[in-house]
Amino acid sequence: MGRVGGSRGVALLACLALAVSLPLGGGPYEVRSGDRYAFALTGARVIAAPGRVIENGVVVVRGGVIEAVGPQGKTAVPADARTFDLKGKVLHAAYIDPYVPADRLAGRRPRGPSDDEETAGAPGPGRPPAAAAPGTAPAPKSAHPEDRVLDTLRIQDRVADTYRRLGFAVVAAVPSSGILRGRGAVVSLAEGPMESRVLVPESGQYVSLEPERFDFASFFRAVYPSSKMGAVALVRQGFLDALWWRTAEAAYARRPSGQARPPHDAAAAALVAAAEGKQPVVFEATDVLSLLRAGKIAREFKLKALYVGAGDEYRLRAQVVAMRPDLILRVDFPKPDRLEDETEWLEVPLEKLRRMDRAPSNPKWMRETGLTFSFTTAGLENAEDFGARVREALARGLSREDALAAVTTVPARQLDLADRLGTVEAGKIADLAVETGEPFAAGSRVTEVWIDGKRLELPERKRPEGERPSEGAPHPGPASADASAGRPLPGSSSEARRAKEEGEGAKADVRPFPGPEAGPVAAPPAVIVRGATVWTEGPAGTLENADLVAVNGKIVAVGKGLSAPPGALEVDGRGKHISPGVIDCHSHTAIDVNVNEFTHNVTAEVRIADVIDPLDVAVYRELAGGTTTANVLHGSANAIGGQNAIVKWRWGG
Repeated sequence: MGRVGGSRGVALLACLALAVSLPLGGGPYEVRSGDRYAFALTGARVIAAPGRVIENGVVVVRGGVIEAVGPQGKTAVPADARTFDLKGKVLHAAYIDPYVPADRLAGRRPRGPSDDEETAGAPGPGRPPAAAAPGTAPAPKSAHPEDRVLDTLRIQDRVADTYRRLGFAVVAAVPSSGILRGRGAVVSLAEGPMESRVLVPESGQYVSLEPERFDFASFFRAVYPSSKMGAVALVRQGFLDALWWRTAEAAYARRPSGQARPPHDAAAAALVAAAEGKQPVVFEATDVLSLLRAGKIAREFKLKALYVGAGDEYRLRAQVVAMRPDLILRVDFPKPDRLEDETEWLEVPLEKLRRMDRAPSNPKWMRETGLTFSFTTAGLENAEDFGARVREALARGLSREDALAAVTTVPARQLDLADRLGTVEAGKIADLAVETGEPFAAGSRVTEVWIDGKRLELPERKRPEGERPSEGAPHPGPASADASAGRPLPGSSSEARRAKEEGEGAKADVRPFPGPEAGPVAAPPAVIVRGATVWTEGPAGTLENADLVAVNGKIVAVGKGLSAPPGALEVDGRGKHISPGVIDCHSHTAIDVNVNEFTHNVTAEVRIADVIDPLDVAVYRELAGGTTTANVLHGSANAIGGQNAIVKWRWGG
């Protein structure tokens, strides 16, 4: 072949070199492993981390990684970098959702656990189960910890687009059925094949303490467990089985000669790392009682636990704070029902009214105790409502720094990715979001996201007038906007509509923590009751016009003319009677939903102590009737119901 000479040869060689360097099958900004393209994002207000801002900043990206961050004029822009002018916009680390059901990512409505209303027809004492529907399919398996979400994970393009428009670049895809649900995965929302999106193929074991939804008209399809106490027992047994299997395998490996080889147990093997505290266990709670139950199991087995809270943690805040949970908080605050007549509000329980009123304050009330948490879109009917719900929490006093941390630095830590994600700093993955305004500001719109250093533009979408946003159609930007602020022009009809839809102009409504819903009105170190009729139920018989002294909860003296201990609360007992509290030797009070695990004849493993509900109004009513102690036990649905609990009633604690 002849030698190519002169300028034509140089030009040809340059073209060949450029052709070789460009990625195959992609545009000029596609980043693959080994690509070293450089980009400089200049002029934006860079929120490098919550509370750390660089005005007029520069972010240099090379090969999918952040190479440099700093103020313009002090941060060198590489000569080979393509520059993007982001003046007037805000750049921050892209959001991370630490708990997204795989069903949602696939475009399906996520499954939900049973609740009180759905289990209202459950068999109980004296109520036999309904007849089975012949020919029905078996109920789903409750325990499948060996499953991996990644093996069947599909992310619909429209769902990924919804999350990117909210500012998300990474999600933890989680299983959503069963009790011991299996292993999740952390994936990016980049375009391309699934194998190129995986950050963590197995992010932990996922657990629910709620039974699956069940139609009691099809009783013979029921599988264990059907009750909350059964779900707790199943989880406890799963971890015990894993530890036993590990020990049995180790014993056989040390001396296999002369021993039968233990059968392989895929479920137990999958749980070993979690049972040893080496792999996270993520508990999904449906209410604060479920959260406290999960904490009890985590302490029992010394698990590395995360907890997906239900948003009502404030109801038992002192107990929640005492367990120091690593929380993932939902923001699906309950909304008022649409009732045909205003008089129907009289039938809405006070507890439900309180939840609707107080839930948006839950993040602030948790944060002021020192707890940190992340936010998730889980529980929202439409994921695109996420920003509006966070704004409700902001209006109730949560700081913007804490809200931003809840979708950046905290979930990055919870997913063990803090060395790669969550902040805008050199060495981290270039997952960035660019907005027209501040994060969570009403009217601000994400115009582009960078995922693994690849730029994805997000042109504004339009909706027909009056159309409600849906899962696949994120909130559009304003039809008429000020480019620097990302908001509708003042006075425009689109401004008013958007203000109504997204809470623009919502007034601050910061509230002090109201205290527990129930509990003792006083807890003095000592009490003296004077001048009462005291029924001792002992050799002393009934004493008229007598005094009773109690110190630190114990009766220390009964008689006449007794002296009051220092600091004692004095109660005038004249005309009143004092007797020992009533003891109920057979009670079903305060059991959370089901009083039976009816799926087996013998359920000796379930424990009433796991499902006591101190917020049950029946506790208050029984105390008002003089009952102070009870033997709480199962119903009569099976031969051996389980382990009872003898309790002293404490309403609200």
